[in-house]
Amino acid sequence: MAFATIRTVLGIDPGNIPRLQQSSVDTHVLFFALAMSMLAGLLFGSFPAWSVSQHGPSEVLNQSATRNVKGMRSRFRQGLIVSQIALSVVLLSGSGLLVRSLMKVQSIGKASTRTRP
Repeated sequence: MAFATIRTVLGIDPGNIPRLQQSSVDTHVLFFALAMSMLAGLLFGSFPAWSVSQHGPSEVLNQSATRNVKGMRSRFRQGLIVSQIALSVVLLSGSGLLVRSLMKVQSIGKASTRTRP
């Protein structure tokens, strides 16, 4: 997808983006991101798989979907939910500040090109 997106962006080139023709996909970064996402999937998928494997298949299938998990597991899950929401708020705030900063930089760039003789 990254290679196709680069080709598409280069084909649409509006002409006002500096050094767009020099953009490319760094394969080292691409493979690193792929390896990290696979590692994260294995790491965070192993805990639920391990907890399910502690019970027999018939016991897991017979459990009610509305049953509440009490004790430590419930607190752990609630902690994960709270941390995910907190991280989402931080990321949304950061992206909003980034967009605002980029808009200011663009307005400064446009203003400086207008004042040149």
